[in-house]
Amino acid sequence: MKRTLILDGKVAASVKERMLRERIAGLSVPPSLAIVCVGGDERSLAYIRRKKKMAERIGVSVLVHEQSASATPREVKSLISQLNADPKITGIIVQLPLPKHLEPLDILSAVDPRKDADGLAPKNFVALISGKPNIIPATTRGVISLLKHYKIEIAGKRVAVLGRSMLVGKPTALALLAEDATVTICHSKTADLANIIRESDIVVSAIGKPRFLKADLFHAGQIVVDVGISASPADFLEEDGGSSKKLVGDVDFEEVSKIVAAISPVPGGVGPMTVISLFENLADLAESK
Repeated sequence: MKRTLILDGKVAASVKERMLRERIAGLSVPPSLAIVCVGGDERSLAYIRRKKKMAERIGVSVLVHEQSASATPREVKSLISQLNADPKITGIIVQLPLPKHLEPLDILSAVDPRKDADGLAPKNFVALISGKPNIIPATTRGVISLLKHYKIEIAGKRVAVLGRSMLVGKPTALALLAEDATVTICHSKTADLANIIRESDIVVSAIGKPRFLKADLFHAGQIVVDVGISASPADFLEEDGGSSKKLVGDVDFEEVSKIVAAISPVPGGVGPMTVISLFENLADLAESK
């Protein structure tokens, strides 16, 4: 029986990190990243710590701008406007999720596309639709890079993307189309989801429902990329200096990994690739100046 390939994002990201360190060392001015964090919860703060650690390793400066959870849209966008105008800032990201009273796309629209390190500003999304993206959203770039690192063919494959958010599902579907895949976007109203999954060569899930996808949906030979990440009701873990619940993906990894040809774990799959992709985007922005 052929062993399932684990799409280890930590391994793939470490290879990219070495190349990125050399690339940044060759820049005349080291790039700087501004992170806007509004009322960050423990998981958001953990993600920021990871970004800062990587930035230190590759020679990038990171400035975290924190605002209270009660900050108004005007206040957050005013801060972003100041960062847009600061010539010392190469790239900007808005740490997600935001407090519920803030609409993500409204806030992201304030980021200058020329400084949009996460690739989520609406103007950059339009460029992605046109097939001529300036910056690809970091998570989407991470998914594509993970598949390519493990030499998984995308062109001509049937791909199911579960989730239609503007932040992950839609840009990932567009990027896969640009790689010549035949893509089906699935969502909560999709009829016959089970058969769509079973008929797909590659399944990319970004729905945020813990262990929602069970083994009966999959068969031998499929590739599964799990972008979803949720806190399970399981015991607490210590992570990055703070306590957090055990993180799991959309896919029942333990059971599905016994069946498919390849699968990404959660955590340790798309997550590390998203972080390295963010800094690749930052390097792209620095080189375009």
